[in-house]
Amino acid sequence: MSEKAPLFKERGRTILKVVVFLLLLSLAVSRIQDVLGICKKTTYYAVEGLYEEKPGSLDALFVGASNVHAFWQPTVGFDRYGMAVWSYSVDSMPGIAIKNMIIEARKTQPDALYIINLNCYKEAEVTDVKLHRIVDYMHPSLNKAELINTMADAADIPLSKRLEFFFPLMRFHSRWSETIDWDFYHTLNGMKTSLIYDPYFKNIEDISDSYIISDSTDAPRDAKELQELDDLLAFLDAEQIKALFVVVPQAMDESDTAIMNYMAEQVEQRGYPCVNTQKNIEELHISTETDFYNLKHTNVHGSLKFTGYLADYLHEHYDFADKRGQAGWEEWDQAVEMYNARLVQYALPFEMEFASRDYSLEAPAIHGKAVSDTSYEVNWDAVEGADGYAIYRKVSGGKPNELLATVEADALSFTDTDLAADKAYKYTVVPFRSADGQTSYGNFSYTGVTRLKLDQG
Repeated sequence: MSEKAPLFKERGRTILKVVVFLLLLSLAVSRIQDVLGICKKTTYYAVEGLYEEKPGSLDALFVGASNVHAFWQPTVGFDRYGMAVWSYSVDSMPGIAIKNMIIEARKTQPDALYIINLNCYKEAEVTDVKLHRIVDYMHPSLNKAELINTMADAADIPLSKRLEFFFPLMRFHSRWSETIDWDFYHTLNGMKTSLIYDPYFKNIEDISDSYIISDSTDAPRDAKELQELDDLLAFLDAEQIKALFVVVPQAMDESDTAIMNYMAEQVEQRGYPCVNTQKNIEELHISTETDFYNLKHTNVHGSLKFTGYLADYLHEHYDFADKRGQAGWEEWDQAVEMYNARLVQYALPFEMEFASRDYSLEAPAIHGKAVSDTSYEVNWDAVEGADGYAIYRKVSGGKPNELLATVEADALSFTDTDLAADKAYKYTVVPFRSADGQTSYGNFSYTGVTRLKLDQG
């Protein structure tokens, strides 16, 4: 017995070394995967960030493609009503992935409302890139394996190639040249998946020629799209999951618009509510001329309108507790402060506060001219029905928009003085109406007029 004891002890040490080695190897491979995976920051924030949220804490998760995190800003919804609604979204997510995404999220958020981006069923094509986007940051599990096989079957990905989705290290050798600084120091953004990239904040694209509003309905051209939706509905029924479907507004041709309307009807016939903002975009007051940054995504102004509309809907139809300032919700309160600090650089204060609006007031044409090196005159055309105008200024260098002055309806110019030569100044003029002590703001030009730095001419 005494002779076997050292042997057992030695074997124990060997086993321990193997376990430690495998653990370190697993951590190393995981880190390499983080560095060389093909996912974007928004995916990392949405997928990895969810694992960081407290179990059972979220009111709802908005599941879908990139137009989810472009349209819905969680910190804005929290700031408005104290609701915690996560954007669980991945670029170009096809509808076939939604069921497994919900299964993954329900591991920690079983009682949440699941808001489903119905537009995903228009993006039915599955590719290896889309599959990597969805699974690269998911934690290992049988659900992840099922998702890989389901999507790989749909994309006819051969078994030999599927190994890279289970063991991503197998494909990393081809990505060294594509890495960027962020790959090496992943950090969660701290803003609860609220969007922060430049096109969302800065770009404006007129998509009116590509946007169709229609009540017509037509079944999908490919029956598998409807089958995938039917499979999801059967899953929701079986698991008794609270669900709300949403169609977000985006450029679509007549055929795709009819398909979305048809699917929305199918969902409602199965007993699930569906908010179809594609055909009801006028209720949101989102402009197809100014509120998008590309064909499928709203810019910051359109996003605030959509978030306010959906937040109002959720507040009216669901009993979400107001968690603002409550113990245990300090991270969300802090996220609101951080995100608002970004928003004020691009949105006017009344937009962020969801102040009363009067969209019948047209945006005034605005002009500007230098009076001297230190003063600048802003002029605008009269707007019918306006009681006055609010003049806002934004100084270059990340400063917020600030209200300079309000003037009465007969004043059509304002001169700003004591300007610095080394700064640029952007001016925005907003018409308003006043009644019963309330101010309602009209439309305005997002680009405004800018006095450039003097050395820029």
